[in-house]
Amino acid sequence: MADWPRPMRPTAGGDPVEVFQHTPLTTDQLTVWTGGEVAFVNGGPVVVVGGTRKAVDRLVGLGDFAVRDGDRFWAESADGFSQRYIPA
Repeated sequence: MADWPRPMRPTAGGDPVEVFQHTPLTTDQLTVWTGGEVAFVNGGPVVVVGGTRKAVDRLVGLGDFAVRDGDRFWAESADGFSQRYIPA
């Protein structure tokens, strides 16, 4: 099993955050880590993380990343992720 979550730092600056990539093998672990719920969109699993952001900002699809800063979670698209975050 992969070593998730991982510490990352936004390339734009800021404090380190923890990230967790959603794969078919990590759906259950990601759901527990975020305290979220599994839903299905277009036939595929997504993890809906808690929070007050718009629902679309809290859907972590396959390949995407859940990001945690303290007790706040949000979703980050896999597209361009390595340009927005670097290992901490």
